[in-house]
Amino acid sequence: MRTIQKINSSRFLGPRGVCISASRYESGLVRPVLVFENIPGGVEHKPLPPRFDLAKHSPTGLDLAKHSTGFEWGYGGSGPAQLALAVAAYCLGDERALECYHELKWGFFANLSQEPGPTWEIWSEDVVAFSDILETAGRAAANSFLNSLISSGSSQGGL
Repeated sequence: MRTIQKINSSRFLGPRGVCISASRYESGLVRPVLVFENIPGGVEHKPLPPRFDLAKHSPTGLDLAKHSTGFEWGYGGSGPAQLALAVAAYCLGDERALECYHELKWGFFANLSQEPGPTWEIWSEDVVAFSDILETAGRAAANSFLNSLISSGSSQGGL
């Protein structure tokens, strides 16, 4: 049974849609990747489903004590691919996600810091915009958009 906790955080309220966010413990282990959605009277958060049904990028020898969901970021491997797929599927739907998640991995998740502590976040509105730009203007323009999110600090936050 999934547990959804209601929190009161005005940071996640607003017109930008759903916020997906995570950070690392001081030990370097990945904290759960959470989805924050507006509900009447506040915000609720729940774990991001890994979507192994669409593709399983995590290697068979994965240390589940360190990577319980198969998610990672800060390099171009299987963990960032699984994370990009899960985020894209949540924000865009399965078919559209399968068309663009590798670009999302390389343009956003591979470029995030692996340092403990700081939180990253990405909003559904930004994932949709990225996908639209990729489709209409191409890879360079879409990656430029994602780089602007990272360099402007809009991908960094704090839970």
